[in-house]
Amino acid sequence: MRRVRATHGLAALAAVILLLAATSCNSVGEQADAVEAVIEVKSITYGGTSLASTEPVTAALSLTLLNRAGDAATPVLFNDVTFTSYSVAYPTDPTPPNVPDTSVSATTCIFGKDCSLSVAIIDSGSKPAAGTLVTGVLTVQGHDQRDRMVEFSANLSFSMVP
Repeated sequence: MRRVRATHGLAALAAVILLLAATSCNSVGEQADAVEAVIEVKSITYGGTSLASTEPVTAALSLTLLNRAGDAATPVLFNDVTFTSYSVAYPTDPTPPNVPDTSVSATTCIFGKDCSLSVAIIDSGSKPAAGTLVTGVLTVQGHDQRDRMVEFSANLSFSMVP
């Protein structure tokens, strides 16, 4: 009788250990190919929105890199992010403005710290009329220091002035 209980007890213990091992290996935090950095856009400031300006319209983003748990804890060198390119999508009506060169001059953000990124979002020659409310979506691409792809999007909304 004692031998049967011991066998059932060992089998139950082995099942629990296997169950715990399987769930811990499948945790989102343990996926080596998943990027740890989550980019939080804290604010967007627009420049060049005056028609009198010959400069393109720019968006200066204030960013923070967080981990997937939503905090800036445990900074690790390999989680730093380098932004390399971006795209801007505007509604098709009215005619969307031209977007200048969409490369980013290798802006690196340090994990757990604030950083900024400035991009041109409307070419100076295609600014819409004064009073126009411009909306769009900015999508920025890059990679972490392990060369895993990073991407985030931010909504754009600003008015053109004379």
